[in-house]
Amino acid sequence: DCGLNARQRMFIHVMQKCEIDRKENALIFERITPFFAQMQAQFPNVAGCEYFPDSPQGGMVERAGIQIRNENMLDLTYETASHDALLHQDVLEHVPDVNTAMRECARVLKPGGLLIFAAPIFNFRTTSRKRAHLEGRTLLHDDAPIYHGNPAANGGALVFTEIGQDMFDDMLSFGFDRYQIYFDHGLERCMFTDDNPHKPYLVPPMVVVAIRGSEPFKTLTQ
Repeated sequence: DCGLNARQRMFIHVMQKCEIDRKENALIFERITPFFAQMQAQFPNVAGCEYFPDSPQGGMVERAGIQIRNENMLDLTYETASHDALLHQDVLEHVPDVNTAMRECARVLKPGGLLIFAAPIFNFRTTSRKRAHLEGRTLLHDDAPIYHGNPAANGGALVFTEIGQDMFDDMLSFGFDRYQIYFDHGLERCMFTDDNPHKPYLVPPMVVVAIRGSEPFKTLTQ
């Protein structure tokens, strides 16, 4: 028993297929999770970060004796076209603005760079559904709150968005040329469920690989 759930095992498998161990600048949006420890044993080149809202962005924060880079996915401090690969899993549904997060990933990736991510994607829903949103610094709930486990903070991580099919069209408009979706239910890897306890999120385990286009990244004002 490796201690990883089905989606995490598949995520490792896709990283292997994409040869992430050969990428010079690779970053995953987690650092203090059990998954990171197992992943880095196979991919020591992949750096990690977490988000601590009360600490300076881009700085280092100490947790459990570990120095961790602090990054807000909505406003990354990394230079444009600085990374060969970005990775995140079970993060996108927890950011207040999915589109801004995806645009930031496109900005930071080099042309031809890879974005590999996993998230609960409702393939029966054509448009994403907001469960919560921010107005300034005020959190407003559009539906009953749902929280997922969060090793970086007590109380769990609030679900802001139930992601639908529209996310894939949006990705292409942000600068990604194409994408692949990996489903894997192979017996040898025992991938049958995403192991998520919340019934609305019992969706097939999937990992998405999006490829950054060759065109220079354009800001919203260009």
